[in-house]
Amino acid sequence: MSACFPQGLPGGCSVPPPPGGAGQGGSQSRSEWGTLGWGSGVRGPGLRSLLPGPGARSGGREPGSLNSQWPLPVQAGQIARPRPLRSTMPTDVEPSVLAKTLHLVFLSTFWGMQIWVTFISGFVMGGNLPHHTLGFIQSRLFPYYFHIGSACAFFNLIIFAMCHPRELLNDEETTQLIVFFVCVIVSALNAQWFGQMTSDIMTDMHLLEQSYGLGQDIGLFSRKSYTQLRESNPKYQQLSGQLNRYRLLSSLCNVGCLACNGFSLYHMATHLSTL
Repeated sequence: MSACFPQGLPGGCSVPPPPGGAGQGGSQSRSEWGTLGWGSGVRGPGLRSLLPGPGARSGGREPGSLNSQWPLPVQAGQIARPRPLRSTMPTDVEPSVLAKTLHLVFLSTFWGMQIWVTFISGFVMGGNLPHHTLGFIQSRLFPYYFHIGSACAFFNLIIFAMCHPRELLNDEETTQLIVFFVCVIVSALNAQWFGQMTSDIMTDMHLLEQSYGLGQDIGLFSRKSYTQLRESNPKYQQLSGQLNRYRLLSSLCNVGCLACNGFSLYHMATHLSTL
């Protein structure tokens, strides 16, 4: 059986008689079967009812709509171009002026405190203040010095990591990131453990020294009386050994942070385009 279309359509033909027509004794008449026409007067199922509706193929959506599976038709002379996909790869963005300023402030603050405390204030106060007065000032000053330094190192690490995505790091930037991380760890150890233990042990030693009438001498090299006390008092000797051990560890941490900040300053200076 060949497919037929109503008159006016390509390949149109006449409408075949309904099955079971008058010549065959059918019970349905032509009017009851309906004509395969496109007019508004079509009765019965007709061709319109046999074809899929406007939204049948797209699940109830018009072709070309947002959720339709059928794309918009392309006119003659046009080239269908695929839509560009959004890139999910990180891009190297220039840091803002605020980030650069904060990075410079934190780094210079930590470096300046280290230079002053390590090479200037300790020698000046040690040569002009009594031994116990110097120890009292250091026990009150060093906790602030260690905690502020560790905070500066932490913020430097955060700012640098935010401005340099991991996927775009080169060897130089990776080294700088490791240096910031080491500086944070070392400064935190000094602030939470080594520095605090040094101050506590020094306080206990000062109590023993006061009981022997010591602690009011001035100068860094008048230690003969303290050597005699160490030899005669086992407790003082034990405290002295612990003080030297924790003071050495604290000094090594301080020198380590000094080296890390010096490397960071050198890294920043090599990337300055102008002064």
